[in-house]
Formats: sequence, C-alpha cells, structure tokens
Amino acid sequence: MPDADGSVPYDLDEVLALVEAATDAYTRLGTAAWWKLAPDGLDEISRRLEHTTRLAWAAQVALAGEYEQQSVASARGATSTATMLTALLRISPGEARLRVRTAAATHPQYTSTGTEIDPQLPALGAAITAGDIGGEHARIIGDALRHLPEPITPDQRQGLEQALVEHARTDDPARLNRTAQHLAHLLEQE
Repeated sequence: MPDADGSVPYDLDEVLALVEAATDAYTRLGTAAWWKLAPDGLDEISRRLEHTTRLAWAAQVALAGEYEQQSVASARGATSTATMLTALLRISPGEARLRVRTAAATHPQYTSTGTEIDPQLPALGAAITAGDIGGEHARIIGDALRHLPEPITPDQRQGLEQALVEHARTDDPARLNRTAQHLAHLLEQE
C-alpha cells in the first residue's frame, strides 16, 4: 500500500526481487531474435526500451540521493558520495557526480531535524521520475539553471526550468543544449 506521498514501501527482499526480475528481462532481451521483427516493431521496442532505461536511471538517481541523505560515504571514509559510487558501481566520476547532483536538485531534502525541504527543480524531477528524459538531458538542464545570469527572479527560473523540460521531452540532447543556450542568452538581455 502506498505511503501518503505515493511511494510504495519495500523491504530488501521485495526490492531485490524486483531488480532480479528486471535483470532477467534485460538478459532475455539481449538475446532476442530482432531480425524477425519489421522496422515498425523495432521502433516500438526501441522507444519502450529507452523509456525503461530512463526509469532505471531515475532509480539510480534516487539511490544516489539516499546515499547522500544518509551520509553513507562519510561513514565509510569516502571523500564524497560520488567517489564512493564510482568505486562501488564502476561508473565514471562524471556519471556519479551527475546522479548525486541531480538527486540533490530534484528530490526533497531533509534537515537533521527531519524537516522536508522542497526540491529546487521539481519539473525536472517529475520528468526524470516519469522516464521522459535521461541523464544527458538532466545534465544540460541542470547546468543551464546553475549558470544563469544574476539577478534572475524565481518566476524566470521556474519558467526556464519548465520550458527546458518540455523541450527535453521532444529534443535530442544537442538540440536541447542549443535551446538552453538561446534561452539563457535571452534572459541576459532582459
């Protein structure tokens, strides 16, 4: 049964069973007879598989955020969560930093007293959680919003975030990057 915030509580065995089911599915997909499918079928599978991959990345971001919130890296003697994730998962330092940074910006944060702080980039977080966009899109949007000219109003920032998220839902990363640069330039002119 979902918690009040809509999340489904799991115990470790339930989570591991879900991961194992996903692993089995991906293993089978890796040996599929793709040659038997028509191009339209390949297109449909490609789109759905990309969506699933993005959902997996969203889960990785959430996990990175939880490591950060629980100060796991510090307790283990690592210099940062990103450094710990690089060693633990054998991912690049850049990917590890992206996951941690994205989680910090798109997930609620909690103070030491348990007070919840709203995410800085809720529209981006919703798009990631829905599997609408992946890591490269998130990096471009996060970078654009971190490097905005000063002063910028909260409404301008929110409007830019929303516009970039909408573009990310339809644009490839290169085009999104050009759009982000263009919109930032327009804000500088105001």
